[in-house]
Amino acid sequence: MHVFNISDKLQVMVVDLNGLVRWRGNDVVIDLKSIVNDFKQDCTIELVASDAFPLVSSADNDPVAYLGTCWVVYDNLFAPHSFFAALFQVNKDYQVSQWMRISLFEAPTFTKFITPNPNATDNVYWTIFSHAKGADLFEINKNIKIPFNKRIAGPKSVVENFPTLDVSDLPGSVLRCDTWVNTSGRVFIAGFDTGYVIAAISSITPNKVLDRKTLKFSGPICILKAIRQNTPTEPAMILVSSTIGPVTIWALCIDKNKIYWELRCQLSESEVYDAVVTAAITKQFILIGTYGEQLLIYSLEDALRYTELSPLATLNVASPILSIVPVEHDNALFVLSSKGFHQYFQLDSAQQPMGNMEEGLSSTFESSPKSSQLLKPSTS
Repeated sequence: MHVFNISDKLQVMVVDLNGLVRWRGNDVVIDLKSIVNDFKQDCTIELVASDAFPLVSSADNDPVAYLGTCWVVYDNLFAPHSFFAALFQVNKDYQVSQWMRISLFEAPTFTKFITPNPNATDNVYWTIFSHAKGADLFEINKNIKIPFNKRIAGPKSVVENFPTLDVSDLPGSVLRCDTWVNTSGRVFIAGFDTGYVIAAISSITPNKVLDRKTLKFSGPICILKAIRQNTPTEPAMILVSSTIGPVTIWALCIDKNKIYWELRCQLSESEVYDAVVTAAITKQFILIGTYGEQLLIYSLEDALRYTELSPLATLNVASPILSIVPVEHDNALFVLSSKGFHQYFQLDSAQQPMGNMEEGLSSTFESSPKSSQLLKPSTS
C-alpha cells in the first residue's frame, strides 16, 4: 500500500499480487496485468514487488507518482519462464498514462526508489534487487516536462553511484532495504532471505564504502525499518524481524566511520501468532502485522526506553495481515489482509481503542471523527 497527496487529499493506493490497483474511496480499478501482458496465452504473470515515488504536481494533468513493479512470467507448467520490471506513471484521475518494460535476467525479489541526497531535485534512482544477483539501478528524471521515454536511463553502475548497494557478494537475496544520507555519509541497510541483515556506510566524496557490518537471524527478513535515523549525537534505531520473530529494535551506531550494532529492545508476543509479516511506525506506536491474524500495538516511546516490551493492545483482523499503512492526518489506519482492505479509526470508548472495519475493497469508507486520536489504546 502507498499513500499519495492527490488534489490536497491523502489517498491510499493498494497494489495486489494480480496487478490490480485500487484506491480508497474511489471505484477506479487499474488492471496492470492487462497493460503489460502481451505474452503467449498459455503463460501467466504475477506481480512480486512494487514501490511508489510521489511527484510534486501543480497542473491537473500532471502525474502524481511513479509506480515501479516487478513481475514473474510462468509457463503452462507454472515454472518461471522470464522476468521483467515495469514503470508506470500515475495521474490525478487514478489512471496510468505512460509505462515502459525492462527485461530482467534473474527473478526479482524487491524494488525501491532512492534519491541521491535530500537536496536532489531532478533525479531519482529505481533499484531492482534480483535473486542471487544484487541490484539493477535505473536513473529517472523527475522533470515531468521531459517525454516519458526519455526520462529513464540505465542500467547504471551500482558501484559508481551507490557502492553500499553492491550486495552481490553476500549470501541470499534482498527482501527489504532502506537508505538515507547524514553527516557521516550514506547509510544503507538490507535484509536477506537467508536471515542476514547488513548495514553499510559510504562517504559522499569520494563515493566509497567505509564500513559494513552484518547481523544473522533465523528465517527470512520481513521487517527492516528505520525508526529514527542517526544524528551527530544519537544512533539510528532500526526495527528488525525475521518471519519467525521476535521483533527487535537495534541501535545502529556510527563512530569514526565504523558501524556497531547494539540490541536495545525485544517486542514480546510478536513471535506467538504464527509468522511475522509486516510493520508500520507512527509518532506514538509500533504496529506489527502477523500471519496469525493479529495486529500488535506497542508504545514507541517505551520501546526506545526498555529492553523488553509487551503490547499495549492486540487487534484481531480475522485474516492474515499483508500490509499496514497509518494515515495520521486522517486519524486512520489501513490494513491489507488476505480478505481485503480494512479501515480502522479511533472510537471514544476507552475499552475499544480501535474502530469499525470495512470488509473488502469498498469505496464507502467513512472519514474518522476529527476529534479522535489515531491508535490510542487503553492500558487498563
